[in-house]
Amino acid sequence: MITQLSRLNPERLGVIARTSAMKYKGTKKSIKEIGAELGVAYVLEGSVRRALGRVRIAAQLIQVRDETHLWAQTYERSVIDILKLAERGGARNSPRNPRQADTAGGAAARREQRGRTTGLRGLFERAATCGTGAPKTACEKASHTNEQAIRLYPQYAMAYAGVADSYVMLACRGMVPAKDTFRKAKEAARKAIDLDSELGEAHGSLAHVRLHDWDWEGLEADFERAIDLNPAQAIVYYW
Repeated sequence: MITQLSRLNPERLGVIARTSAMKYKGTKKSIKEIGAELGVAYVLEGSVRRALGRVRIAAQLIQVRDETHLWAQTYERSVIDILKLAERGGARNSPRNPRQADTAGGAAARREQRGRTTGLRGLFERAATCGTGAPKTACEKASHTNEQAIRLYPQYAMAYAGVADSYVMLACRGMVPAKDTFRKAKEAARKAIDLDSELGEAHGSLAHVRLHDWDWEGLEADFERAIDLNPAQAIVYYW
């Protein structure tokens, strides 16, 4: 997480080094005390648990000023899946020509990071401006931002889920032709699942499309799978 966050936007987001952060492992100090000592505005904390071949990671972002929770998420994967993912990543990054691979890999990594950063902006725009009563332009903006993220990083499953949700909001409120838009939304949601079958948001997006498209087949299973993979999705319970 430290590595990923450090690469996100180094000009605007400073991240404390692991050595400095790890001294607080198991501490009884408050978030305000930790924040004051490190000089930070936010603290990301979490836990890792393993049982019966499964690994569960819980993470939460806390604002130091008032110790409020801004975001929380739980991720669960099998140990085997994690090891296979590491093996695939290692094989994919074993170059025949190290110099050429470093250049290509660095460019690919930068595109991926830009795609993820753009995708985060798209998710924010969808949540902040593409809700009930929002103008058509707001939903279109969220959709276009996620589409831009996909162009930068075609393997970004979350961005496809964001596209699907924006399309549904546009179609179900009569802002665009429903039939064609629901078809595009369903394709985007299924693409997200193809890219990451354990992304709860993707299953929630597909269920959301089915709901508004009167496609009852598998609807309940999609919703249950979404909640099983990510119980923290409040919007999915609402849908």
